[in-house]
Amino acid sequence: MASPQKNHVQLSDAGVKLLKSTIKKKDSNQTTANRCRVLIALDEAYSPALLYDQCVAAYGVSRATIATLVKNFSKGGIDSALVRKRSVNSDQARRKVDGRTEARLIEIACGPVSAGHSRWTIRLLEDEMKVILDEPISREAIRCTLKNRLRPHKNDYWCIPNIADPDFVAALEEALDVYELPYDPLRSVVCMDEKPYQLLGEARESWAMRPDDNKKVDWTEEIKYLVDVMYPDAEKIILVMDNLNTHKPVSLYKKSTGGSSQDYQET
Repeated sequence: MASPQKNHVQLSDAGVKLLKSTIKKKDSNQTTANRCRVLIALDEAYSPALLYDQCVAAYGVSRATIATLVKNFSKGGIDSALVRKRSVNSDQARRKVDGRTEARLIEIACGPVSAGHSRWTIRLLEDEMKVILDEPISREAIRCTLKNRLRPHKNDYWCIPNIADPDFVAALEEALDVYELPYDPLRSVVCMDEKPYQLLGEARESWAMRPDDNKKVDWTEEIKYLVDVMYPDAEKIILVMDNLNTHKPVSLYKKSTGGSSQDYQET
């Protein structure tokens, strides 16, 4: 049996007019409009006034929400009832985790657990990240990050810093620093790697396949194209590349590329 209604709604003519005008506003969202309708329906001057359960059926609003709405109205009037109070945790849950935070989170989750615990939990990771970050992230953001990025049952080692691999950690942190640089048209950042695109059809007329050996000369020609065609006005081109043996400055000496005298920074 539903509990009795503790608070009551008594609206003035001006209050009813305000609520009806709010419902008709074009920029009024559905949640606010339904709250206005519920208050009007519960008005004791309305004959007959509806009950909470009838409002639930009529407007699709939960009984708990209606009870809170009426309680806020009784304490602070219409303005208090229509204000949507957001929890700080909900904002943190929507916070996007950047690459540096993600890498640190995965490093901790794959590392030794705190003393007195057998494994990492979301709550433990949340407490640990509060110590590390100036602005902590919520358990939901941590859960989504680990769910989307970490697949330990499929990969034993993949983009996870390892204390025994200092070269990998140094390269990772250097790449993250590069990606955080502000946009500068004179210092172009280019990532030379495959893109995760699924090719479902031919966008252009196809050509006959040619051998692709990823030789040093091939990479040199690509660098020449970047310098002369794509970024001819750049003072510096910062390249983010994998560790393929041809991706080295020495490759540029294998064949004269001519053209620009721009310098290159490897990352």
